[in-house]
Amino acid sequence: MQMNPATYQRVLGEQLRRLRTQRGWTRKDLKRRLQSDISLQTLTTCSHRRQTARR
Repeated sequence: MQMNPATYQRVLGEQLRRLRTQRGWTRKDLKRRLQSDISLQTLTTCSHRRQTARR
């Protein structure tokens, strides 16, 4: 299934936020558990896009 970039980013942000909430994790907790070089700023941006998309 192909998604345009805006939709992909929105869906990714929603999924990350949902999973973090279910586990009671902060963005910092998620970053530690990802075992990835992804920055905290990138995680924040993903989550923020999700929030602003619904305004």
